[in-house]
Amino acid sequence: MSLRPLIDLAAENERVHALAGRVLAAADGGEGVSLRASTTLRPLLLAALLEDDRGLAGRPALLVAADDRAARDLAADLRAYLAPRRVRLYPSRGTGYASSVTPPPHLVGLRIDALDALSREADAVVVASAVALAEAVPDASLRPAGFEIAKGDEIDLGAVAGSGPQGRIVRADVEAAAGRAGAAAPASAPSPAFDPAPADEIVPLSGVRRAIARTLTQAWQTIPHVIDYREVDATALLTTRRELRARAERDGEEELARALTVTPLVVKICALTLRRHRHVNASIDLEREQILLRGAINIGIATAAPDGLMVPVVHDADRRTVAEIAVEVAALGAAARDRTLTPAQLAGGTFTVNNYGGLGIWLGTPIIPPPQVANFGLGRIEERPVVRDGEVVVRPILPLAVSGDHRLLDGHTLAAFVSDTIELLSAPSLLLAELR
Repeated sequence: MSLRPLIDLAAENERVHALAGRVLAAADGGEGVSLRASTTLRPLLLAALLEDDRGLAGRPALLVAADDRAARDLAADLRAYLAPRRVRLYPSRGTGYASSVTPPPHLVGLRIDALDALSREADAVVVASAVALAEAVPDASLRPAGFEIAKGDEIDLGAVAGSGPQGRIVRADVEAAAGRAGAAAPASAPSPAFDPAPADEIVPLSGVRRAIARTLTQAWQTIPHVIDYREVDATALLTTRRELRARAERDGEEELARALTVTPLVVKICALTLRRHRHVNASIDLEREQILLRGAINIGIATAAPDGLMVPVVHDADRRTVAEIAVEVAALGAAARDRTLTPAQLAGGTFTVNNYGGLGIWLGTPIIPPPQVANFGLGRIEERPVVRDGEVVVRPILPLAVSGDHRLLDGHTLAAFVSDTIELLSAPSLLLAELR
């Protein structure tokens, strides 16, 4: 028994199937194609095997699957049923396009003669997608009469009454519909006037932006980043800042009071912790096969400036008081915004602190500036519910993201530094033990 020609669009849109059926019925020579809506192809296939071919004997069956795997399974089933007849399989050729609910025009308007073009010897042709079918049969002449007219004039073939046998749509029907649509179409309203879009502009990559681009490219391409994410209860840290501010205000030091933000405290805590973690305050030279453990602890402060990211440096931060660091951080930030930083203020950094919270950002990903091996990122402090002594309480939580150069710092090495830093952040009074 020969198979009746069949297309399965694997779709559930009834209007699409009705439209597709009418278009397919308009094929030259009065040839038709069975079209069924189905979410699974196997029951439909078995029904087709039992149907009368209605004068279409000898035509191969066309089955459009949802993807390559479904196409392979269908081909295997057909080969088992039709053996030793041939079944031709057309994969998707890596297009990644599965059969859609709305079939594309090159599938809807495909003449049944196209099956002969695919293979004159096969009894069934299985394609993995509509695109796979189009690649296999790219000849537009195999589309039904009037199809190109309908597509060009945007004629809804579902609304066209066919005058051919059994209501089939013929070329004259499509031409008549196109003429009526043209006569009935009102004069199009003038297009609103728009100013032309601005032309593209080429801006030279120079100055600070060029330096930033080169430094960050080198950092991301050459430094394998390992990042330690933590959260810290900042209750004691904020209390310490508040007390230091109050003291500065009582002493009439308004400038110092304004400068006493969280950043100077974090800089001081990191600097003291780096004394006990020298590999975090270091650099690595693969060409010379050397690790340089820095003697000085110079903390760079990532700062947003008009020309881009700047990292001025607080030199000898471990030997400076919190008040001195606060005043210098404020002065360096002002100089960065005023574009008055000196080369000396930008040189010699051995470690970087990046306060995302100052920009209103919850947290970011710190990029390590070479030749340093770590970047300490702190985010925005937010009040959140936490469990303390079995009870839910609200606490200010400081998120941290600390990046380390994995060539020098292993996960446990970086974690040890971060844990010691968190100990001081959680209890700044312990700084008294470090001030010696």
